[in-house]
Amino acid sequence: MKIKLNQVLVFVITLFISVSSFSQNFKTEKRIYLLDITGSMYGKGSGEDIFTEVKNNLIQTINSLDNPQTNITVITFGKGVVDIWEAQATAKGKSNLITNINTHKEYKGLNIQTATNICDALSAANNKISTSMLNYLFLFTDGGHNFPDENLQCV
Repeated sequence: MKIKLNQVLVFVITLFISVSSFSQNFKTEKRIYLLDITGSMYGKGSGEDIFTEVKNNLIQTINSLDNPQTNITVITFGKGVVDIWEAQATAKGKSNLITNINTHKEYKGLNIQTATNICDALSAANNKISTSMLNYLFLFTDGGHNFPDENLQCV
C-alpha cells in the first residue's frame, strides 16, 4: 500500500496541532517584561524616539496572551527599578497592566534620563522567576548597561 506524501503531511500537521493544543493547556507560564524608560528611549540625545512604538508592541504582546493562567510581570527601569506591575493574563489583569503602561510618564524628577541599569532590572526579574512555571524574560531597551559602569557582572 502506497501512502501519498500529502496524506502524511496532513497527518503530521494534524498531530502537531493536537499536541500543541494539549501542551499549551497544562504548563503555567511566567512572562517577565523589562521596559527601559530612560531618556534615550524618548529620543533624548542623538537617538530616535522609539518609546511609543516599543510601548505599543509590549501592549500588543500582553493583549495576545490567551491563557488566563499566565503570570505577567512588567518591570520599568532606568538608573534603577522604577515600577513592578504584576497580573494574571485575564481580561481584567491585562487591562490593569496596560493602563499602568499607558499612564507611564518619563519620570523626569527621578534623574534617570541618562543611566541604563540593566543589572538592577535583571536582578528584580530574577526575584520574580518561579521554579514551578515555564519562565520567559523579555528585555525592551535601546542600549547597553551604563550605570554605575559598563561592567555587566550581573549577567
